[in-house]
Amino acid sequence: MRRILAVILSVMLFVSCSPEESGRMALCSDGAAVVYLGHDRSTIMIRIGLSGLRQIEELSGLDGKDAVSALFSIPEENITAVSWDDYFQRRNLLMMLAKETHSSSPEAALWKNAKDLENTAFLDTINKLSSSFDESLLSAFHAGEGGYMEYRLESILPSASSWEDALDFIGRWVDAAMEIEI
Repeated sequence: MRRILAVILSVMLFVSCSPEESGRMALCSDGAAVVYLGHDRSTIMIRIGLSGLRQIEELSGLDGKDAVSALFSIPEENITAVSWDDYFQRRNLLMMLAKETHSSSPEAALWKNAKDLENTAFLDTINKLSSSFDESLLSAFHAGEGGYMEYRLESILPSASSWEDALDFIGRWVDAAMEIEI
């Protein structure tokens, strides 16, 4: 009986100490996208500009939203599509926040100041522009806590000759990035 109990406790301890993926989410428009990958209490953000979006659309034969979903293995329900105008207005507001908070980037400014922005008109406006994407993101990814790193797709995805090459490379890159302690 003691052996069985010891085995059960060992398994429970192993499972509770295992890294946990908090999820994958993306906000997409016709001209840009931003991907969030959560792991333990760390978050990796990948910004995709127009050239990166067009590259993966061309390689995959899919529209931007579907290409982002496939490339980063993001479930359809975790991708929010917004108009380019709303995406652009959201980005401008985040750039103003970054300037005011002396942050290195717009997304980092939102991330690091999430708790202070709760129940403000600023966050309400951001949520309206992103169809509540930011509200879901900030709660799902424990914003303001843990590590946070930003990348641009154009700087991590070399010119791939095929969609399969791109899927393979990004899959390996994401796995390696998740291993890094942020």
